[in-house]
Amino acid sequence: MNCLRQVLTQVEGSALAHDIQRLMILSNFGLIAGISPTQLEKWFHSAFVDA
Repeated sequence: MNCLRQVLTQVEGSALAHDIQRLMILSNFGLIAGISPTQLEKWFHSAFVDA
């Protein structure tokens, strides 16, 4: 889970992440954890400056 921690720390500090981080780490974690796609999308819109 170190990769998830690193990405979330980066997003919290800069509101940015590479598209690969968004897809391969954040989105896959959401899928595995059973997070609603709608809720994940809302978080993306609130967390990223370029969402």
